[in-house]
This record gives sequence, C-alpha cells and structure tokens, in this order.
Amino acid sequence: MGSTLNLVVGPVLISSGLVMWPVGRGTAILAVAAGLAWFAGDLGAPLASWHRGPLTHLLIAFPGWRPASMAMRVVIAAGYLAAVLPSDWVSPVLNVALVTVLLALRFRAGGGRREQVAAWATAAFAAVVYAAAVSRLAFPAGEVASAVNQAYQVVVAGLAVALASTARRRHDEAVTDLVVELSQQGAGTIRAALAATLGDPGLRVGYWRDGRYLDQAGAPVDGEVATFVAQEDGPLAVIVHDRSVLTDPALVAAVGAAIRLTAANAALQAALQENLAELAASRRRLLVTADDERRRLRERMHEGPIRRLESLLAVTPCSPHLRQAVEELSDLARGLHPRDLSAGLAPALAVLADRSTVPVRLRVDGDRQPADWRPPSTMCAPRRWPTWPNTAVPRLRRSRLGRTAWAGGS
Repeated sequence: MGSTLNLVVGPVLISSGLVMWPVGRGTAILAVAAGLAWFAGDLGAPLASWHRGPLTHLLIAFPGWRPASMAMRVVIAAGYLAAVLPSDWVSPVLNVALVTVLLALRFRAGGGRREQVAAWATAAFAAVVYAAAVSRLAFPAGEVASAVNQAYQVVVAGLAVALASTARRRHDEAVTDLVVELSQQGAGTIRAALAATLGDPGLRVGYWRDGRYLDQAGAPVDGEVATFVAQEDGPLAVIVHDRSVLTDPALVAAVGAAIRLTAANAALQAALQENLAELAASRRRLLVTADDERRRLRERMHEGPIRRLESLLAVTPCSPHLRQAVEELSDLARGLHPRDLSAGLAPALAVLADRSTVPVRLRVDGDRQPADWRPPSTMCAPRRWPTWPNTAVPRLRRSRLGRTAWAGGS
C-alpha cells in the first residue's frame, strides 16, 4: 500500500501543475517541481524531503507564486533550506515550528475562496507534520512510522488535487467574485483586488489619461509584461503584471470585463455627483432670486405707499384705519414666512385670517400635501393657489353677509 501511494503522489503533483498551467504558470511550475522532487526521493534518503521546498512555496503563495510579505519570503527560504539539509540536522521541533508559522501566515492572509482552500490545505499538511513529529518522539523505534508516512502521502496528493481544482475555476466564477469584491471595496481599490485575485502583489493598474497610462496617484504605469484593456472609443486601462499571470484568455476577458464595469461605474458616479452639484446650485440660485425679489418688493412698497401712508399718519396720528392700513401693507411686504407653512396649510390660512380687517370664519376641508412637498423658503401672499392631483385646496368665496370666508373645494 505504501509503495503504491508513493508512486501515485508524484504523478498527481505533476498533473495538478499541468492543470494549473493555463491559469498561472508560476503556480504550475511549483507543483511540477514538487512532483519531480518527490520522484527524486526514490534515489536516496537524503533526497526524500526535497519536495517540501516547492510544496511549502506553493502552499504559502497560492494562488500565485510570489510571496506577499517579507515574512512569507523568510518562511519560503526556511522551507527550502530545511528540505535540502540532511534529516539528522532538522529536528521534529524545527519542522513543527516552521509549519506553525506557515499555517499562521496562510490564515492571516485571508482572501477569497481560493485562499481559503489553500489555508485548509495548509492546515491538513500541518496536521500530518505534527503527527509525524509526535510519532518520532513517542515511538523512537518507528512502530507507527509506516502509517504516518501513508497519511502524509494521502494528504500531499489530496492538497494537490484541491489546489488544482480551485485554481482551474471557470472565468465566469472569477468575474462574479471579482465584481463582488470590487463592489464591496470600491473602485479605488481595484489594484489591490486584482492583485489578490491573481496572486501578484506587484500588479499595477493604469488608466488612459492625457495620452498615457497613469495610476490613481498620477504616476506613469509601464512595464515589460502588460495587458491592455480597450473600450469602444479607444484605450481604457493597462495592467502591468508578472509574466506567469493572465496567461489564460478567459481570465484576461474576465479581468477586462471587471475593469470596464468599474470604469463605467466610476463614470456614472462622477456624472451623478455633477448633476447633484448642479441641482444644488440651481436651488441656491432660485432661493437667492426669490429673496432678492422679495427684498425689492419690500423696498418698493416702503418707498411708495407705506411711506406716503406714514406721512399721512404723522399728520393725522389718531386715525386707527390709517394705522391699520400701514400695518397691513407692512405685513404684505414681509409676505408669509415659511414657518407659518411648516405646520400645514390650515394654520397658515389662520394666520392670514387673523390679519383680515373684517371677521372671517375659516373652514378647511382637508389639508393634504404631496409626500415630496416642502415649505418654500419665501412666499409672498399668493395670488393663485397651486393645485395638486387629488388634493383638497381652499377657495375664496363671498358670503351672503359680504364677508370673506375660506371653504374647501377641489
């Protein structure tokens, strides 16, 4: 059983690398290298652990091959060093410490579904390394060495299959994940989202502006390996990336679609903000115009009839009707204040009725306004009431006694 599994693991690693080749050449090379190193173990015991170097590299950098941090680089270098050193120099404690750091970095990196699969594959690899270390310390004579070795072979073959099946997703799934991630993070983080999705921390994205490609900070974007994204009216963006990524035409189409969607969304957001700014400016202009018109009307009334009536009032100060006329003209010049309308139309009409020179009986049948109606900033005494669909508005009528009354009507 052990020899059969030993013959299976190498081809499984190499086949997984071939499956991953169209998606990421760097990842595929690591898997193939691990498979070839597995066969090298049959040449002698000193070569039996060589496969752990590229396997550690694959686990920590998946779905790419470039490490995303200095800590990952150190772990990869330590993994290659521990793999080529003689087994007598590498104690089980050192293997446990190395795989523990590997597991912590893998889970801390987070990411999407592919990163999660890699994290759990690393956990399975760490578990079997822990088991091998415990067996060597608990059973120095090697009573359970064969069983632990078979478990290790099964885990290595299983994680190779899992990584290959995850890396070889169809491009429509990649588009869905990428679009969801961009919608959650915003258009400004498209570079980080693409770098995480493609496994290339050094990836850069530039947009076509002023005759060249510039990044978000305005710096020029260029490189030896670049993928260009175009739109109907010309160039749109460029992606400078590692040579081993974006080798699959389906993945290139997926990334291009995501960038076009993000650019279109950014353009729509900019147009919306521009329209909102123009609407706000228009409202401000209307308010300023209304206030200016109200101020001019008040000045004209003060310079004209109010001043004349005040002159007459100075001559005949005991005339109550003349004083009341001056007060009513002043009220008309001031207009109806918006706070009178804040409680509805009926209270505002009651204010006007209180200013009347004759007794007024007020009745308003219904005081409904549209849901989007708001009191205006300024409003002079209206000459004509606005009409709204299915809204009861008051109308002015003359009673039999010759008095003014407000009645409901439509």
